[in-house]
Amino acid sequence: MDIKEDEVKEIKKIGTLNGSEVKLVTLKGGFHIGMGKKGKNNQKTEILAVGSHPALVCHQISKKHNNFEQIMEKNESESIPNVMDYSHNLSSAEKNIRGLDIFVMQKNDKIEFQITKHNFEIFKIEAFENGNEIVLEKTHKDLGKISNLNIDQLSKSLNKTIKEYAKQKNLKIKTNFNKYE
Repeated sequence: MDIKEDEVKEIKKIGTLNGSEVKLVTLKGGFHIGMGKKGKNNQKTEILAVGSHPALVCHQISKKHNNFEQIMEKNESESIPNVMDYSHNLSSAEKNIRGLDIFVMQKNDKIEFQITKHNFEIFKIEAFENGNEIVLEKTHKDLGKISNLNIDQLSKSLNKTIKEYAKQKNLKIKTNFNKYE
């Protein structure tokens, strides 16, 4: 991958792997790249994970490398959300052939339910916890990337994820948007 200096928005340390720094390179277009040395004796920095969100990059690195240690941010506004994988709610064809995943990202009371394709967000529902409720607020979708997918099946999988998350947290579901916005 050839990245020009003027394409880079930010580079910051996100953790360590085998005693070496792991850095997050954020490009101006919103693409995130996790880079570091895979082994203790490796001299070469390599791409460890890529994605549309820093939390997804960290999640992918920690899945591939058990000894990845993510740093804790001093400033709460800069901390990376907690990522939970709900891809088990997808069919094996959606996961293995289409490269889809479902993640729930939570930071304080804010929650995002995301469907990703090869680690890039294609659909998202923003929500927040309010007392004993989870309030679903708005959707974001990339119509170009979901046009060739079975939308009804994805909706069922995402709905199952929302219900499962709410049950785990003992929350009632409230919707604050039109389903077809």
